[in-house]
Amino acid sequence: MNAAWHRIVKLVYRKEPISGTIAIAGAADIAIGGLEGSASLLVFGVVVVAAAATYRTWLSRKRSDRAVETVSDYYLPPSPSSTALPDLAPRHKRSSR
Repeated sequence: MNAAWHRIVKLVYRKEPISGTIAIAGAADIAIGGLEGSASLLVFGVVVVAAAATYRTWLSRKRSDRAVETVSDYYLPPSPSSTALPDLAPRHKRSSR
């Protein structure tokens, strides 16, 4: 059981430390509220875990939107028929002052 918990905690915490910490705290509240019969602590834990999951989803969507905006750089000419490669030497020499 210890190895399974370690794997779960490591998986949750590795991707996003902030939302992982919030989710682990919420899961602890759920466990304590469920074992001791405290409904208010149980509900609070569920709300905290839901907030952490929402935060993580929001961050992942934000990252995927940013990934779509990247522009590819082409170093070779687009047509395969041209055999000449582009000149990779700098075109302008810097003057030393």
